[in-house]
Amino acid sequence: MDESWGISVLDLSRMVPEWLFLTIKATVAVVCCLVFLPCCVVMIRTEAVHVNCKMVLIASTLTQQLLLLTQVAMFVYDIIIGNLMPETEEQEFWFCMVHEMAYFMTTYLSLLVVIERFVAAKFSAIYEPCRLRTPVVVFLLLLGIVGAGPFAYAIHALNWYFPSIGVMLTAETSIFLFSILLLLYSQKRIKVLPYDRSRLGAKYQLGEVSTFTRAILPPIMVSSVIKTIGLVPPTLWKLGYFGYPYSAMFFFCTHAINCVVVKGLLIICHRGFRKTFDRMICSRKSVDDQDLQEYVPAVTRSNETTVYFQMLSAAWSQPVPKGQQPYVVS
Repeated sequence: MDESWGISVLDLSRMVPEWLFLTIKATVAVVCCLVFLPCCVVMIRTEAVHVNCKMVLIASTLTQQLLLLTQVAMFVYDIIIGNLMPETEEQEFWFCMVHEMAYFMTTYLSLLVVIERFVAAKFSAIYEPCRLRTPVVVFLLLLGIVGAGPFAYAIHALNWYFPSIGVMLTAETSIFLFSILLLLYSQKRIKVLPYDRSRLGAKYQLGEVSTFTRAILPPIMVSSVIKTIGLVPPTLWKLGYFGYPYSAMFFFCTHAINCVVVKGLLIICHRGFRKTFDRMICSRKSVDDQDLQEYVPAVTRSNETTVYFQMLSAAWSQPVPKGQQPYVVS
């Protein structure tokens, strides 16, 4: 590639006002940070998934919020020291370290969610009634933090940038492929599992896994695309064809937007999360919900699962209408 092209691109940053880069980065980060707050509320308040899955989702959401807050703090620091258009990441080193650790943790936690859902599908009969496994969840979170530190250090201190790209792209591809396999596996188990009262819990858990996996596939696909696009400017900067101000602006903005898009899309695609959003954020009830209140018992966060199984059990206990043959699973 012609070196003059790279030089001309590098010189473009000198033709733009210094405040423009920081203004764009700070505006995107602040807006995304505020918009992301309802997503945090939904993940914390939802009862749509198993408690172990919920804890991992909360950890993922808080990590993304940390990533956004790190960007805001870094831009405030740049304003204070007058570093309006950084030419290198030297003065932002520690902010970049924390940001990279949060970036690593979001990918790691996405993989952890898929693994947790696979365990729930594999051992559905005993997994549904089990409670929160706090020691296991804490250990896995600490394991991710331990791995995030060396990962960030390798990028910003040892300059192992290109190997890290390979690691992240491999992880993103693996998460997507594992999610597809999980969806196929859970749907297959639902079909072969007999319908009887002793297996209601297993059926419920498999249905939850299948619903969640279908909902998480679109966010994973979109996230992979956004993250890949966000890696292009830093790569061009490392190769000498892009100025650092442009690279930092595109990199930080794409990651900030990715946080909002991924969790927002997950809420849109998952019916349970949408209901939590409507109930906790919008404080409204649909016409269907109002009509159903006359026929079903009141459901709260504490008795939701119990009422669900009581309704299923009552349905199984109903006599077969006269003139109809009872359904028998072959």
